[in-house]
Amino acid sequence: MRRPNRSSPSLGRERTPPPTEPGWVQGYNAQLVVTDDYLVLAHTVTQDTNDTAWFVPMTEAALATAATAATVAPVRDPAG
Repeated sequence: MRRPNRSSPSLGRERTPPPTEPGWVQGYNAQLVVTDDYLVLAHTVTQDTNDTAWFVPMTEAALATAATAATVAPVRDPAG
């Protein structure tokens, strides 16, 4: 029997099955904040079953990284 697809926890419909249910149990929830070109600004891994509470902390971490990156001189290619 095929199990139904599970929704994303970011949609607020994720349900972790009780421990007595056969199948899977969500163990970890990875959070990423990336730029349009996929530069990672912030990341963490949690055991929270819903990632809604991580929106503000991850946004703050990304803004702090971006502010730090803006103060660092660009790396120059030694060959060029």
